[in-house]
Amino acid sequence: MKLVTATLAAAVVGSAAVAADIHSQEDRGRDADRGHRHMIGAHIEHVEGLDGLAGLEGLEGLEGLAGLEGLEGLEGLEGLEALEHLDGLDHLSHLDRVVQRHAGDISWSSYDECEHREVHALDEAVSGVSLLAISSGSGEVRVEGRDGATNVSVEAEFCASDPDLLEDLDVRLERNGDRLEIETFYPRDRDRNWNRRYSRINLVVSVPAGFPLGIDDGSGSIEVSRVGSLMIRDGSGSIDAWDIRGDVRIDDGSGGLTLRDVTGRVEIEDGSGGLRLEDIRGDVDIDDNSGDVEITRVQGDVRVDDSSGEVRIYEAGRNVTVEDGSGSIVVRDVVGDFRVLNDGSGSIDHRNVGGTVDIPRKR
Repeated sequence: MKLVTATLAAAVVGSAAVAADIHSQEDRGRDADRGHRHMIGAHIEHVEGLDGLAGLEGLEGLEGLAGLEGLEGLEGLEGLEALEHLDGLDHLSHLDRVVQRHAGDISWSSYDECEHREVHALDEAVSGVSLLAISSGSGEVRVEGRDGATNVSVEAEFCASDPDLLEDLDVRLERNGDRLEIETFYPRDRDRNWNRRYSRINLVVSVPAGFPLGIDDGSGSIEVSRVGSLMIRDGSGSIDAWDIRGDVRIDDGSGGLTLRDVTGRVEIEDGSGGLRLEDIRGDVDIDDNSGDVEITRVQGDVRVDDSSGEVRIYEAGRNVTVEDGSGSIVVRDVVGDFRVLNDGSGSIDHRNVGGTVDIPRKR
């Protein structure tokens, strides 16, 4: 089974007047040479909460950036006239839209849109199966573990702008050795210039409670609850997971991530977007490029390597180690040692550390 992998970069316009600016850019773009000017389209309303963005400063001439979600703290951005291929603006003040940018045309598809719709149901027993693997291109993915369940059940919602696109969508649930695999399929030409055409597949999946799960997702939000060990590889979109009965491994391109009530170890590699973890019984290991990190109530060790953004850690049962490029560090109630290996800029505030405190001297 081929797993879909999405690689996306991220960018955002750091302006309090972004909605008005976007409207004006569209008007100018219609009158200008459409083959050469690349401007952001209209029909974005009520984009809020872009104040106080920090962490990426002085960036100029950003081109070909994709998959921007939930980035915080961008300041001093210049040369945004040439932004192209903005995809997956899932978390700009609850604006859930995917933007498909093509030369001279702007193609929007809202995740609320579903002009042509079909629902397909699939079901398979889990006897002899040790893992469910989901591969999804675009669309929402929701997985819930249920007590007493003996099957994997799938409800797949097909949404498309046109009947022909709807006909090309497909979903399969198949056994492959000791694995069950769910895979979605899209039109072969879906990346071409569609001009307001869209298609997606939303998945709602139920599994036996505590069943191991792997997800490989291109774009769209993910919700997971009451499963066993969990592995997620995600291009863009929010991730919300709770009541996970095993280890967790997440490789996330962009988008906010919330993880609660995990019995095992947590490992996260994150490109951009805020991270929030609560009630983790094992160790926590995070490599984060940008975005704030907040961790509360961890029974094991905590290690955070963060390039930019604030790091806040509360109630750690063992040792805490932080390596930080920029942004403040706040630590409270650590049973073991607290060490900061590197702190490029920002304050360090620690209280109630039971072991040794080792932090760099400010120059």
